[in-house]
Amino acid sequence: PTQIVADDIGTVRARLRWIGNGLHTGYRLRYREQTADAAWFEEEMTNTYLIASGMKPGTTYEYELCGVCNFYESPFSQRQTFATLPANPDAFVC
Repeated sequence: PTQIVADDIGTVRARLRWIGNGLHTGYRLRYREQTADAAWFEEEMTNTYLIASGMKPGTTYEYELCGVCNFYESPFSQRQTFATLPANPDAFVC
C-alpha cells in the first residue's frame, strides 16, 4: 500500500486511508497513542480505509500499515502520526 494518510480528523475519530495494491488480499492497520507503553489497536480489512474511533481529544496517535496476501504480510509502513482535535467545552451537545 502507498500514500497512507490520516484525514477527516475530529475530536474522537480519524479516517486512515491509502492506495491499495491489487496483489494484496487485505490490509492490517495498527494505531495507538504516541507513548512508549500504549497498546496497539489492530484492525484487518479488505477495503482501503478505516474510520478509527474511541480516541481521546487533543491526543497524538501513531499508525502503520502492511499488506496481507494469504499467509504472507509485507513489512509495516513507516510509522506516521496525527493528532485529534482538542475538545471544545463551548460546543453545543444535543
